[in-house]
Amino acid sequence: MTSLQFKFTETRYRHGFMLLEIVVGSAIILSFFIGVMYVFGQMTRLSTFNLESLQASFLLTEGVEAVKTIRDLGWQSNIAPLTSGTDHFLIFDSVNNTWLTTTDNLYIDNKFERRFTLDDVYRDGNQDIAGSGTLDPETKKLSVSVAWSNHGATTTKSISTYLTDLFDN
Repeated sequence: MTSLQFKFTETRYRHGFMLLEIVVGSAIILSFFIGVMYVFGQMTRLSTFNLESLQASFLLTEGVEAVKTIRDLGWQSNIAPLTSGTDHFLIFDSVNNTWLTTTDNLYIDNKFERRFTLDDVYRDGNQDIAGSGTLDPETKKLSVSVAWSNHGATTTKSISTYLTDLFDN
């Protein structure tokens, strides 16, 4: 083999090895960018879910406070007439700056469905809340729930508390 043939063969292999390095390097860089894009996609999905969950929590709290405001305006006229175990919805009357109840299903921001139910409360012989016993007409169990659709699945949050005829009105 002459010196010229040896240089030609060595140069040809060197170019082939360089091409292999470029392909492997490109694959590593591409894998890195695909991984980064996946992580950012997951972060975006989770932040959207967290935002909706936070909004639902605020709507739950607002729902409890709205029903308490309705109670404060008159137990006998606003709370006592509501049918126990029936779903009710809240409407804010911006003209009179007060909350109203309805049985018509309403959506908040075309996404969240907030409903509440009032259930009868019974007391045992010790005046403790019990599953059965004497009906307490001045106490109701309030349950508020918020539901929304998230990528085809419905997510629901709920909260419960007790209301009493605090102001005897």
